[in-house]
Amino acid sequence: MKLKGDAREIYKKIVNYLKTEAKVKEAEEELKKFDLVSDRREILKRQKFVRDLMEKARKISFEELTKLSYFEFKKRFFEDRCYIAKDEEEYEKALKIGVCEVRFSPAPFTLLLNHDIEAEPKIEHLAPEIFVVPLLQNLHSLKLLSEIEKRVEGKEEVAKILEEVERVKELYERVREVEELETAVHEILVQLNERIEERLENVKITLSGKEILSLAEKAFEKIRDVIEEEVKAAEEKIYEKFGIYENVFTISYPIEVNEEKLRELKKKLEEKHAIDFYLACRRIVERYDLKSLNEKIRKYRSLALYKALQDFAFPEIGEELRIFRGRNLFIDNPQPIDYYLDERNRIAILTGANSGGKTSLLELVCQIVILAHMGLPVNAERAEIRVFDELFFFKRKKMSYGSGAFENTIKAFARAISSKGRKLILVDEFEAITEPGAAVKILKKILELIHSAGDYAIVVSHLGEELSKLDFVRVDGIEAVGLDENFRLIVNRQPVFGKIGKSTPELIVEKLRRTSKGREKEVYEKIAEAFYDIRR
Repeated sequence: MKLKGDAREIYKKIVNYLKTEAKVKEAEEELKKFDLVSDRREILKRQKFVRDLMEKARKISFEELTKLSYFEFKKRFFEDRCYIAKDEEEYEKALKIGVCEVRFSPAPFTLLLNHDIEAEPKIEHLAPEIFVVPLLQNLHSLKLLSEIEKRVEGKEEVAKILEEVERVKELYERVREVEELETAVHEILVQLNERIEERLENVKITLSGKEILSLAEKAFEKIRDVIEEEVKAAEEKIYEKFGIYENVFTISYPIEVNEEKLRELKKKLEEKHAIDFYLACRRIVERYDLKSLNEKIRKYRSLALYKALQDFAFPEIGEELRIFRGRNLFIDNPQPIDYYLDERNRIAILTGANSGGKTSLLELVCQIVILAHMGLPVNAERAEIRVFDELFFFKRKKMSYGSGAFENTIKAFARAISSKGRKLILVDEFEAITEPGAAVKILKKILELIHSAGDYAIVVSHLGEELSKLDFVRVDGIEAVGLDENFRLIVNRQPVFGKIGKSTPELIVEKLRRTSKGREKEVYEKIAEAFYDIRR
């Protein structure tokens, strides 16, 4: 279906409304699937597709969808490994991957990769940590994805990946701890010296423990046992934390770190844990396609669009235009409206009070027709939609008078009426662009042409009396019934079918009379008297 005039603007506002309600960026991409169509079978096919997705969306909350975050699989260079290529071709392939050094002969690296890689080198083989570490860093999202997949699909594919990833969590923690080894050892050193000092203060020979420290080597021998005991306890702490025993502290006072021994310890730990973690990650990436997890996340986050449509209803695709309790998307807490056009009443003139909701009703009809032609449910409790080829919406513009505005509007009507196919034409106050006498003549002729073409139209106009003489036109009315305590119009926005709506200008004058003072109030009182004379 083609959109003409202000119908395009209504379409954009619908898209923005749904994006806002869905709360996630994926909704915008998802909406691109639903271009407007005029094929009844395609609309029904889309309705079935959307209905199924709405059913899935009911099983997830907006909160869960917004918390479901993507995994960042970022390529990086690993200096702890080297790939040994067997020929020039393999060398070039591995070098292009760019995650580790590539050589033809062994080098003193922690990991020498090639002995267990049978096929050509891939990033998953050379650096499987790139795909596993992001899952460990975002374990909450992986768990949430697993729960959503079970609930929505009844599958446990992600659950199996989660189980495998949780198994390597301890290895990952060890790798991270190695990076913190030097800091941890120096923290233990501070505690160690404080502990020895406390114990030596309680040692009584002849002098206090602090005085003994200044004595010669012979005196030191007497407290050596205390130092060795505390050093041993400290090194056992390192063993408990890192799983390897090494003499990294000097037997002296104050105790110091043997930096060379510390570097050796760190190298051993890196070799041990890096190899274990690499092999564990390899096993996971060889069994599962971890890159596909982000596609699953995108799929589930896109369900937010269908969750935003939960309160909408799928229209029947028929031969008439009927809306039951439709709600304008662009109005907060709107009054539900019923409206219809059928073969006997294909053209309606909507009359009534200013600010009574006539333009809002045109917008409502436009919204529902657009959503229906996208294959989506509509903002009404029930609806029947006729399939149209074109939707025209001529909305009244501010400062729309003048010869230029008149000429442009007439051209737009000519294009609408002369185009082929089934059309719905919505017009907001055509008479605003020219004098009332000419407007009646032109509008009557336009309505006759629309009727002859077999098209549907709703026209907002204050010329209800004049246009009601056309036997193929139904005139509907919206009326104001009074003023509230804040002097605002009380309007029943539901049109009365077949009845001309009063514009009730006397209520506007009454509002101005009540809210004015002094001489202005006197003027409004004089104007109000005119309405009483008219009624007499």
